[in-house]
Amino acid sequence: MFDLLKGLKVVDLTTVVLGPYATQLLADFGADVLKVEAFGGDVFRAVRPGRHAELGVGFLNFNRNKQALAVDLKSPEGREVLYRLVAEADVFVHNMRNKPARQLGVDYDSLADVNPRLVYCAGVGFAADGPDADAPAYDDIIQARSGLAALNKDAEGAPQFVRTIACDKVVGLHLALAVTAGVVKQQRENQGSCIEVPMLE
Repeated sequence: MFDLLKGLKVVDLTTVVLGPYATQLLADFGADVLKVEAFGGDVFRAVRPGRHAELGVGFLNFNRNKQALAVDLKSPEGREVLYRLVAEADVFVHNMRNKPARQLGVDYDSLADVNPRLVYCAGVGFAADGPDADAPAYDDIIQARSGLAALNKDAEGAPQFVRTIACDKVVGLHLALAVTAGVVKQQRENQGSCIEVPMLE
């Protein structure tokens, strides 16, 4: 672990791989990352292999160097807890679709009211101004839509998925880079920013 981002406070509302990988990189560089989960936990907790029913190896790897807190964002009390955390944070990261983010009150406008200096970064499947803005997206969907599966075709010409979560990892790197760029602006200009990192685009 490095200390290049020591003192940077990140509220992490991400799940599965794309977002947790990005915030794991920030944590590895010394950022103080608080992972906020629903009471049921990140669904990736149960993905095998793993020695414990709720802590798979992948989950542990992508969420290392983080602290965790369970909050019910569907309740006013839970939302108030999150807003208090955001008020003291430098960065907020999520990887949910825009519509659910608005419904939960974690869209940019809502959180910028709480903290105008906030670097808000959303890792989404598809760009907000496109026709699929609120469509779900996982690695295999993006491999298919982007043509990566077609580039990896078999001898008969049938598309084949790359046997790793390549899209999650590549876009996760871009997400982490976007956050650090937003932090540079925050430090120079004392203002926040709203950054979108869409997987397909």
